[in-house]
Amino acid sequence: MGDETATQWQYSGFISYTHADKRWARWLHRSLETYTVPGSVDLARSPLSLQGRKLGRFFLDEAELGSSTDLSQSIIDALQVSSALIVICSPAAAASPRVEEEIRAFESIHGRDRIFCLIVDGRPAAAARNLDPELECFPAALFDGGEPLAADVRGGRSQKGEARDRLVAGLLQIGFDDLRQRELARRNRRLLVTSVASIG
Repeated sequence: MGDETATQWQYSGFISYTHADKRWARWLHRSLETYTVPGSVDLARSPLSLQGRKLGRFFLDEAELGSSTDLSQSIIDALQVSSALIVICSPAAAASPRVEEEIRAFESIHGRDRIFCLIVDGRPAAAARNLDPELECFPAALFDGGEPLAADVRGGRSQKGEARDRLVAGLLQIGFDDLRQRELARRNRRLLVTSVASIG
């Protein structure tokens, strides 16, 4: 991303999705904007414009979810000032010209390094795995540099926290295992405090 710095970002991420996945997009938006980075995580080299230990704002467009490939100027402007692109991946997303165009527009502005994926339905590289091509969850633009890495919530409710943490680690450019261990340590401390308070 060249000489771009964290101070330039109005949004920590742009969430690209299709109408069929609105529930997941809203969940992700809320989950990321309310997430607090564990105090033990070093944020000195974070590419985001953090607000204390919060990740900042994430762009979620609910006004223009048509199938048109013509992106409005407001969408292009939002992509321009977003540090990352997070694509909600599903068969509906793979078939959406709009999602495809948002991916290509972001890549043309910022490159591919800050594109992240969240699989909510379908199968990645379905045709290559001899599966029904209609099960494909990745929009074609994501394959330009090979099959992308993605967080995955298809395992159900138990996968949500891990998937969010994988995305957070990517956004902050820190190791997932390190973030996960610190997140688990924080949760254990909270449980201990709650248990002690209950005993008291």
